[in-house]
Amino acid sequence: MSRETLERVARIIYDEALAQRECQLQKRALTEHHKDFCPITAFKRVDNLGKGFINSLDLVQFFRDNSKIIPEADTYMLINAFDSNNDGKLSLIE
Repeated sequence: MSRETLERVARIIYDEALAQRECQLQKRALTEHHKDFCPITAFKRVDNLGKGFINSLDLVQFFRDNSKIIPEADTYMLINAFDSNNDGKLSLIE
């Protein structure tokens, strides 16, 4: 592997690590700001079919059920912000 390729791979790994760290910091900030917030309960409420993941359509439906109209494109961007394995959905771990 060339030095340039190694540097690119290292940069990708570094960027992914930064993204993971930012995600963890945001999760921590959310739970510290809202002491009664339980991520597992919130996840299960959105994943009301018990699939084990949440996608953008699940969020659209959740918001609709709670009298909020959010465009699917916005929920898609929200999912992608926290989707650490880029599969288009969020697991409880993410």
